[in-house]
Order: sequence, then C-alpha cells, then structure tokens
Amino acid sequence: ITFVESVPLETEEHFDLPDVPDAPAVWLDLVRNAERSLDIFSFYVSPDPDGEGPLRRVLEAAEDRAGQGVDVRLLTDAKFYKTYPETHDRWLERDHLDARLLDCGRAWGGGVLHAKGMLVDGRRFFLGSQNWDWRALSHIHELGVVVDHPDLAADLARIFAVDWALAGGEALPPLQRITSD
Repeated sequence: ITFVESVPLETEEHFDLPDVPDAPAVWLDLVRNAERSLDIFSFYVSPDPDGEGPLRRVLEAAEDRAGQGVDVRLLTDAKFYKTYPETHDRWLERDHLDARLLDCGRAWGGGVLHAKGMLVDGRRFFLGSQNWDWRALSHIHELGVVVDHPDLAADLARIFAVDWALAGGEALPPLQRITSD
C-alpha cells in the first residue's frame, strides 16, 4: 500500500510531503502501465477547461492505452452527466473505450456513486478522495492509496462488476464471497 496526495498548487511549499507521491503522477503511471484493462469510477469527470493540466494528461493516456488495445471503462454517476458529459460521450465513440452512467436512485434506491478510483489489470488499484476533476488534482488537498494486491483487487473488481452491470441494465454477475486474507 502506498499513500498518495494531491496538494493545492498555491500551498506546495507548506503542505507537500516529500515522501508521499503526488496523485497526478501516480495516476498517470498507473494508466500508462495498464496492459489489459483499466476500470475508472468516479462521481463525475471534469477535465481541465484549458485543455492542459494533470487530469487531461491522465485521460489522454487512457485514450492512448485504448488505442493500443487496452479495454478502458468509465463508470460515473448519472446525476452529474448533464453537467459533465464531455468525456463520457467521447469515450462512447472510440474502440476499446466504454462509458456507463450509474443511476443509484434506480439501482440502489438512492444515493450517488461516490467511490473514486481505478482498477488496473485486475491486480492493482487506486482509491482516494479525489474526484476525476481537474480541481481535485490541482487545487484541493486530497489523499488516496495505491494497492498492489491481486486478492484485494479481485474484490474491488467484483464490486465494480455489479455497478457496471446495474448501469448497463444487465443481469448481475454471480456474487462470490469476498476474500478474508
């Protein structure tokens, strides 16, 4: 387990912990090293409005990996789609990219998809407080963890599979017991 952080640009000299990796660099590394699959889940995705910045680079890297045959899926909450449709809609038009909206009101009887992270090749994952929002990587102090543990990644993959199926109106996958290791 590795802790990572996002530090507001305006406060780097005060709050940036030198021994804790920066989330934007870690996200980019995780995405660039995906070999088979990349599953991203977040409340919403809001890329940098000026076309630059760390989140835009991460999203472009995901699109590049899809162009090289990596299956990339994006799951976001349906409530914010009208506000932030850009990435979702663009990904539906490309090979190896897929996007779905999870309506938690319909699927779960209420709430929102508030989990934020990514699952890489079913063996590593990131979970954190960062939304996939340019502000979360540049202007808000956020924390997260990268976990390199295949059994825990498999558990997260099962949770993602349920939400993905619900978002697609599909039958739920068989629920397996979560490991206790």
